[in-house]
Amino acid sequence: MLGLHNPHTHTHTHIHIQTFTAWCNSHLRKVGIKLNELDQDLRDGTSLLRLLEVISGDKVPPAERRGKMRVHKIANVNKALTFVTEHGVKLAGVGAEGEWTSVSNTRSVLVTPPDQC
Repeated sequence: MLGLHNPHTHTHTHIHIQTFTAWCNSHLRKVGIKLNELDQDLRDGTSLLRLLEVISGDKVPPAERRGKMRVHKIANVNKALTFVTEHGVKLAGVGAEGEWTSVSNTRSVLVTPPDQC
């Protein structure tokens, strides 16, 4: 039985989050950033923009005022999504508003190959 009540599903998800956080940190370490709580630390879009810059080797648009207000957070995540699409990744069902703060959205943006979107 798979589902929310299955303890193996929770453990599996937790392992994926830990692994993805470690992968992000291995790249962000180069610019002096460390993520602790993936869903919180990528929420304002500033670290996400830096991560995209590090893994792509290209310059990304500057973040909006450190992402303090919701409008800045949305603008930063939109910049990240635009950057990703400009680099050939097709996005489906991912946007900066609504559930824009979810770990699964962030993970899908960063790790889904273009031919699977």
